[in-house]
Order: sequence, then structure tokens, then C-alpha cells
Amino acid sequence: MAPRIPEPEIRSHLERVLSSRTFARSERLSRLLRYMVEMTLDGRGDELKEYLLGIEVFDKDASFDPATDTIVRVQVRRLRAKLAAYYQSEGREEPVRISIPTGGYVPGFSGTHPGGVERVPRLRIWHAVALAGIVIGAALSGWVLLGGGRGRKTGTPNPEARELYLSGRYYRSLQSPDALLQSVTLFEQAVTRDPRYAEAHAALAGSLAVAGFHQLMPHLQAVTRGEAAAQQALALDPGSAEAQAALAWIRFYYHRDWGGAETLLRRALALEPSLAALHQRYAFVLVSRGRFEEAITESRRAAELDPSSFMATSDLAMVLYYARRFEEAARQADHTLRRKPGHPGARVVRGACLAATGKSEQALAELEGLVGSGAEVAPVLGRWGHACALAGKQREALAALERLRGKADTPGDHYTQMAFIHAGLGQPDQAVAALRKAVERREGESCFLAVEPVFDPLRARPDFAHLLRASPPSRR
Repeated sequence: MAPRIPEPEIRSHLERVLSSRTFARSERLSRLLRYMVEMTLDGRGDELKEYLLGIEVFDKDASFDPATDTIVRVQVRRLRAKLAAYYQSEGREEPVRISIPTGGYVPGFSGTHPGGVERVPRLRIWHAVALAGIVIGAALSGWVLLGGGRGRKTGTPNPEARELYLSGRYYRSLQSPDALLQSVTLFEQAVTRDPRYAEAHAALAGSLAVAGFHQLMPHLQAVTRGEAAAQQALALDPGSAEAQAALAWIRFYYHRDWGGAETLLRRALALEPSLAALHQRYAFVLVSRGRFEEAITESRRAAELDPSSFMATSDLAMVLYYARRFEEAARQADHTLRRKPGHPGARVVRGACLAATGKSEQALAELEGLVGSGAEVAPVLGRWGHACALAGKQREALAALERLRGKADTPGDHYTQMAFIHAGLGQPDQAVAALRKAVERREGESCFLAVEPVFDPLRARPDFAHLLRASPPSRR
């Protein structure tokens, strides 16, 4: 039997194709190719039908009729031609080839390892990042969508540096803590090989910003290195949207400079208005300040720009939750779960909505499956413990609290989640004390204290109001 092409090689090849000059101005065809390849690699190629592509890629509604609307067939023909042009020019030396059979929509892969795809396990810690990321958008997957911006080009990068850069993008797309840190290493190697490689500096800044947010490395280390990488990227390419976005996220979560973060994100959006990840970031900055309608508009725009992203649709549910539009948020979470059954972020949002509307027993039923899987992840334990407290199950709530305390020195929003449980137990003093610690540690969810419904009973307290007013000083 012929050897199979390793999945990482296909994904790395896909990134090279999509970042090529041939595809640079073909946003719709790039989205189509990425969706078809990702579905195939995820073992769902048999679902690639004309109707699904019309809805998921070309934003058609449920009334879409492929018999009368030929957009999918026309665009797939254009994609075949575009791939052929790529392999005849800048991709002629590629060891892997992607092809789309006539009359079908499942891409094939051929090259130096003909015969199919070798599945490899993805690096992950039980969706830890996906769960922690429900309060910030697609914390990892979103960043991989950001490119080098529309500013001036800085010349052709060193070939070895470009391979390191593309490998870094691949690892960042895996959406796990280990893979994110590996992307940092690869991007650093890329800029060492080619110090004038603006895109690699910007990508490094983006990975460091997310790593710092999730406490995967010391905050000061991530912030100092991330800001330096972003500034270097902007010195080389003032039009780098990714560098602007990285600086914005550091301003947001570390410096608590809400106005500065918004200015930088608006600047990035002016450069790249069609990038869903930028709209996601902007939505969460807006919602943290209570600007709900603007945030919902931005989050909906992100979902429209990247309709195949489950994280984007789950993020919209979270924004609606913060806006206290609980029924609408639950419907949005249900929409994600119909497309991606078991999606952990959507289940956490749905559980939070049920708890907020007094349906604590239903919230428990929604969250217990996640806890029962052995997932010791803070957003699950905190929301579940809060629902337990509301349902009168004090012993279970206290047990969740102890499990979070046992993890307090590890990465994660543990003190914010402890505050959830204390609030549910009717312990406001302990809740505020935990939140004070969360703010000091710059836990990601502490950026959203002003809008988190769980903390509504605390808002009349002067010490809670002080937490909202007093941002921690930058530790420089």
C-alpha cells in the first residue's frame, strides 16, 4: 500500500497555497478551499454537498436551491482553475498537490506521499483553550486568520524563515496550549533567520499576546516580548493589521487601557475590514465596556465573515449572554451545537443562560456532562459550581470550589471562577476577595466584571465598584 501524506504536511501546504500571490486577492475562493480541505481532514468529506457549501461558505439561507442557483458549481470551477494556475507557477515545486475532482467536492491529495491522508493526533488539553476562550472569542483559532496586512511589502523573505513561519501558523491553528507555545518558538526562529520578515514579527506578537492572556507564560515576559515584536513588525510594515491587533489585545487584558485597545483595533479594521478575528476582538472589547449593541453588531459581522467557524458563532452567543439577552444567546448556542454537537464553549454558554434565567437544574444537566468527562477546566467548574449553589447542592458547590483552589497556581481563570461559586452560595465578601485576586493576576475573565450577570448582586457594594474603577498598574 502506498504511504499516506501526513496531515501536518497537507495543512502546512494549504497555508502556503492560501498565502500565495495567486490566492492573495481571492478571499471567497480561499474560504472555499479552506473549508473543503478542513472538512475532509476532519473525516467529514462525505458531507461536502452543494447545498452545504452554499450555506456555510457563500452565506445562503435555508431556502437555497442548487438547481436554480449555480454559485457553488461556478465557484468550484474557478477554484480548480486557480489551483491549476498556482501549480503551474509559484507552486510548481510543491511536494503536495490538492485537486478537486470534476463533478465532486471532496478534495484529493497527492505528491511525494500519494495515497491519502495520515491522521495524526492534535495537540490539545481537552479543549482547554476552547473553553477558556469563550470570553475572548477564538483565542487561538482566530489569530491564525490574521495575516500581514495591506501595508508595504518588505521583500521576499528568506526561504527557510518562510517555512518556519508557515509551520508556526500551522501549530497555532491546532488550538492547544502546547501548540501555541510551539508557534512562539517557530516564529522566533523565523525572525532570527530573517530579521526583516514583518509577517513573522507580527505573528510572533499575536501568539505572545494570546499566551499571556491564558497565562501560559509569565505576563511580563509575554507582554514585553509581544510589544517588542509588534513594534518591530510595524516598523517594517506600518500596514500590519496583526501587529495592531496584538498590541490592542495586550492593551486590553494587561494594561486595562480600554480606549487604547479600541483605537488600535479600529486602526486594524481599517486595514483589514474583512477579517473575522478582528471583529471578534473588537466585539469583546466593546462588550466589556457595556456597549452591547455595538458588540453584537461586530460579533454578528465576524460570524458572517467566517460562517464555518464554530468559535465565531459560539462567541456571538457569549456576547448576547453578557448583554442579558439570555433566550437569544441560548438559541445561538443551540445553533452552534446543531452544527457541532458537544461543542464545549457553546455548552458552557447555554448552561450560563439557563442558570441566569432561574433554570439551575437544567443548567446542571447541561454542564454535568462536561464535568463528568474529567475535564478539570476552570470555566466548567466555575459555572457548574455556581449552578450547584443555585440549585441548593451546597456540598457539590463546595467540592468544585476546593478543586479550583487546588489549581489556583496553575494557568487559568481560577479566582474568577471561585467568585462565581461564592456568589451562588450567597457569600459576597468571599466573592469580592476572589475577584480582587483575579484582577491582580490579570485573569482574562476579570476584564468582564462590569458586564458578567453572575455578579449583578454585588454591584451595589463599594468594594466591587472599586474593582471596576481601579485597573491594576502596569508592572514595568
